[in-house]
Amino acid sequence: MKNSILIVEDEVKIANLLKDYLDRAGYDTTVLTRGDRVIKQVKKSSPDLILMDLMLPGRA
Repeated sequence: MKNSILIVEDEVKIANLLKDYLDRAGYDTTVLTRGDRVIKQVKKSSPDLILMDLMLPGRA
């Protein structure tokens, strides 16, 4: 079973770069671009690690 990583990043280029590197390293990655979707995704998939940008749209 692959370890799962949730990437939360609103800059698409950065998110895709992280996803590409982590996918090649054998991780199962998911990308979100909005902070208000994180809780729902965590409840759904329980990722092993979350990489999160601090200044995201959609979460005050």
